[in-house]
Amino acid sequence: MSLSSCYSVKFLDNDDDNILSEMHYVNHHNLNNLEREFGYDFQAYPSNYFNTILGHEGNNNNNIPRLIPKVDSGERYHEDNNNMDKHRIIPKVESGERYHEDNNDMDKHRIIPQVESGARDHKDNNNMEKKRIIPQVESGECYHKDNNDMDKNRLIPQVESGERDHEDKNLEIISRFHRFKNLEKDDDDDHEDEEEAKVATISVDSFGAQGDGSIDDTNAFQKAWKEVCSSSNVVNFLVSQNKKYLLKPIKFSGPCKSSITMQIYGTLLASDNTSDYNKDSRHWLIFQNVENLVVGGGGVINGNGKIWWLNSCKINKKLPCKHAPTALTFHNCNNLKVKDLKIEDAQQMHLTFERCFGVEASNLVVSAPESSPNTDGIHITKTQNIQISDSIIGTGDDCISIVSGSQKVLATGITCGPGHGISIGSLGAGNSEAHVSNINVNGAKLSGTTNGLRIKTWQGGSGSASNIRFQNVVMNSVKNPIIIDQNYCDQDTPCKDQ
Repeated sequence: MSLSSCYSVKFLDNDDDNILSEMHYVNHHNLNNLEREFGYDFQAYPSNYFNTILGHEGNNNNNIPRLIPKVDSGERYHEDNNNMDKHRIIPKVESGERYHEDNNDMDKHRIIPQVESGARDHKDNNNMEKKRIIPQVESGECYHKDNNDMDKNRLIPQVESGERDHEDKNLEIISRFHRFKNLEKDDDDDHEDEEEAKVATISVDSFGAQGDGSIDDTNAFQKAWKEVCSSSNVVNFLVSQNKKYLLKPIKFSGPCKSSITMQIYGTLLASDNTSDYNKDSRHWLIFQNVENLVVGGGGVINGNGKIWWLNSCKINKKLPCKHAPTALTFHNCNNLKVKDLKIEDAQQMHLTFERCFGVEASNLVVSAPESSPNTDGIHITKTQNIQISDSIIGTGDDCISIVSGSQKVLATGITCGPGHGISIGSLGAGNSEAHVSNINVNGAKLSGTTNGLRIKTWQGGSGSASNIRFQNVVMNSVKNPIIIDQNYCDQDTPCKDQ
């Protein structure tokens, strides 16, 4: 690591820009981690901006770099390992000798014998009786022992007089002085595992999208996705603000070469021409086989579903029952985040997770009229390890529905209504076997719904719903607060026995 890649960092108070703490000799890699991982407000300077400052890292917490103040010539600043807030100056010793305090007995002082010029006596922290001489290095350099491998010696490059190069043994850098409140991360933070990754921004407008709400922009989105998915860089896929993009059904297919963040700042509007859905009547927007994907941005996904509602057999009993598209589907997507979106007026279901693993869905607003048929808010099927949090859902069907093959589902901070409540099922349709397990709804408010908490299974089906927990749930004007229905039927007339 060269001197030019070292930085000194000042942490600033969010309110008055006062310096709360400082950190020196931060390498380029750790500086990036500091910025992306924690989002602190800070200023960074080249390390040669400061000099005559000696840093020391506490033995009891090797992950916390701290600035240790300059002391008088011949003295050394030391921080009590047993009391991290107690600072003491260790007295000057004879030339060539080094003062050392026994970590096991903080009141016992020992002089460590003189060693050859340029060499350093070192006391092994893991074995207080084992002394090792650290070999002489060139002037201005400092010997460093890798904390993770006591037999691995490395030389730290020369730095300015009075400074010390430091390499954090872990990737994290945490200031013990202050953790700032109300930190806001950039959307790139969602790809924390990308080290030193280059980020490319690709706008759908660059591929001819008009965003006027009337011209079909489907082709532009398809071209842009091809570019996004084939990029070796981390990609921000940009959908511009204050624009409305008219779209026919689209498949955003993977696998892709790198992580992708789709920033929807504007509005995606579904075509309401039912003939556009002849090839796939079940989906409008579908992401499939994409890993490390983030979809967010604060924009709107509008299913434009009124024409499907009017042609539903539940609205017009004379019409045959047909499927309608789900507005937004994620199929076989792992390590997925969907956040900060408004999804409204879906043709049928609003948001479906199917065969996904490792999902975070947060800060969503899902809405459709109470009279809209089959417009489930969030539908989970064959998906594991999914967390839904801080979302408002009001539709014409279940706010959240969890069906067969789903495991380890956590829902917190849910506001539901209107709609049919939070449901497990339906399960066992067509004499099938269905299993759902480890479902936890912790913190929900339901208002004006037909049902509150429901488990529904078809007669003739088999399987299990196990380890189900509903807690901290508040209901207001709910017709059926808690219901377990083992003879479920989704029509007005009796269903045939299976």
